[in-house]
Amino acid sequence: MEHLKNLITGALAGVVVDAILYPIDNMKTNIQAKNQLYSIFEARKLYNGIIPTLIGTIPASAFFYCFYEMSKKLISENNPNISKSALYIASTSIAEITASIVRLPFEIIKQKMQVSSEATVKNIIKDVLKMQGAQSFLLRSYLVIIIREIPFDCIQYFIWETLKEKGQKYFREFHEKHPVLLSSLSGGIAGATAGFLTTPIDVIKSKHIVYGRSYIETIMEISKEGYLSFYKGCLFRTYYLFFGGFIFFGALRLFSFKKDKPCETNPQLI
Repeated sequence: MEHLKNLITGALAGVVVDAILYPIDNMKTNIQAKNQLYSIFEARKLYNGIIPTLIGTIPASAFFYCFYEMSKKLISENNPNISKSALYIASTSIAEITASIVRLPFEIIKQKMQVSSEATVKNIIKDVLKMQGAQSFLLRSYLVIIIREIPFDCIQYFIWETLKEKGQKYFREFHEKHPVLLSSLSGGIAGATAGFLTTPIDVIKSKHIVYGRSYIETIMEISKEGYLSFYKGCLFRTYYLFFGGFIFFGALRLFSFKKDKPCETNPQLI
């Protein structure tokens, strides 16, 4: 029953975030892949790819949060002296490796639709299957998603859990009155920080998925434009992940229907 609750909680929170903030993610992808933004007259294009994104978000978010909570519980029970940082790194890594298998096809479809208003789900699937080295492309895409998501999730969840615990300890009255808001604020700060720090990997991932080139070719192409090009779209990504973290972790707390456990001080927090 607990795992089912985690599945539902993760799915609901993920859908809420993507439905509200999708246009910002779309603009970020276009800056990274094509160096352009849609004009105000092309606002409808900001929602290109949102349907497959929402469909993919449900199982991916559900799997991630369920495996995160499940692995965190199992690891902490079997290793009671494990540090918090090691616990979060292990839990988020296990969760992301699982969730990214589900996320991969939807991520490819989403980003290709974001940069091309003519692209359809059917045509994208056909093109990917027909391309030379399709299996290699899918494997590289999966790996680059993992390379981006694992450090992002480790940073995000570590900051979120830490801020939440500190808030529960030092602002107990505020936490008791506004537990959802505390979770939201902690999540927003965590998402923005993790998003900014992992932007270079996100730029490589976007270029690779859109154009299908190898890692080396993609990195060389970005380097030609200067090293600051690895931070293209960082403001959009930071804004998106601040508000995304604010909404997601607030919704996570709201939909979880459970009280936070009393805060315990751990000398191995970092």
